[in-house]
Amino acid sequence: MYDASGLLHKHTYNDRFVDELTITSEQDQMLRDARKKVRTAIRAAFTEARKYLKEEVPEADVEVISKIKPMFLTQGSYAYKTLNTPCQPCQEIDLDDGVYLPMSFINKEPSKNMEWFFWIVDGALKALAKQEGWEFTKEKSTCSRVTLPGNAHIDVPLYAIPDERHVKMMESVDLRNALNRKHMSAILFSNNMAVAKQALLDEEDVHLADRESGWRKSDPMAIAIWFKQEIAIRGYGSGQRLRRICRFLKGWRDFVWEKGGPSSLTLMVCAVEAYPEDDQDRDDYALLKVVEKLPAKLSASIHNLAFPYDSIYPRQNMVIEEIVAKANQLHNSLSSALSGSLDKNGVVRSFSDNFGNRIPANPDYIEEILAPSVVVRRTPARDIKPDPIPNTKAG
Repeated sequence: MYDASGLLHKHTYNDRFVDELTITSEQDQMLRDARKKVRTAIRAAFTEARKYLKEEVPEADVEVISKIKPMFLTQGSYAYKTLNTPCQPCQEIDLDDGVYLPMSFINKEPSKNMEWFFWIVDGALKALAKQEGWEFTKEKSTCSRVTLPGNAHIDVPLYAIPDERHVKMMESVDLRNALNRKHMSAILFSNNMAVAKQALLDEEDVHLADRESGWRKSDPMAIAIWFKQEIAIRGYGSGQRLRRICRFLKGWRDFVWEKGGPSSLTLMVCAVEAYPEDDQDRDDYALLKVVEKLPAKLSASIHNLAFPYDSIYPRQNMVIEEIVAKANQLHNSLSSALSGSLDKNGVVRSFSDNFGNRIPANPDYIEEILAPSVVVRRTPARDIKPDPIPNTKAG
């Protein structure tokens, strides 16, 4: 048997699979700088709402809109710390930054106000993209997008929340800005869950704007809280290993599919549900135990665990059949590689076949694990001299 954890992750080293998946500090700073510009542009756009609204919008409504202060919350892989670098040229690094607006004005005329708010956000991002040399698109119905240099983009979804929750978000940001200047998303990963829940939005009252279907219930912060709790209850070592397993599964998906495949949220839910109680302090073992259950999980309905009524998995049978077949192939390949049926070079090839050339091509990173029976057979025999028998005298 083999321990191939060294291919995946090694403390104090930076040449393993997880390191190849990690964005550079320059890429991270580029995303942060772009996010700051996006937020600044959107805040200014609401103040100057008339510039982006059409003439048929009544002046009284324009005046109200111009006083709205949008709040922002980074969500998705960047917030969960599961963001990976692209595997293929057509893939991109992404950062999702939600815009939160108070419900009171929207509820007057929901469909019209959704359209007006998209006009403002789209207009602001179009102007910013032109200024920065970026590209603006609205190919996704649930957000506005700016594409950045270096295979990256920022998605800006639009949410409506209760007014009192909007006020709490502003108070939370003001408080933390006064204390440590950290971004809003930092609260999600605080060890103090009571503090985190102060900003948690009621799932019944949070709505995502969809250009095609209108407002629909959605609360990304609840998902982030759920994932943070799953990491915390496993303790630091296993919790961080679970986060890496999510990244490894996404790395597999990005290698196997240029586009499509199971969503990042789907893979995250599968990893959490399939994670072993005892991961033996090994990344390869934890990964094997998760992919062992992956085909069965991907054969069934998968729901967002923060919203049990919300299905997150495609219902097209042909798509599911292909995904399950690929998951079976992954499990069979890793199981065979770690069982000891191959040599170390064969183990490297097996991992590379499933995860691509970002797996280090170094068989020295693999350790052989000897079964107890093998240890006994390989232990050389030793001559054991019997203890001398003392002289005795019959009495």
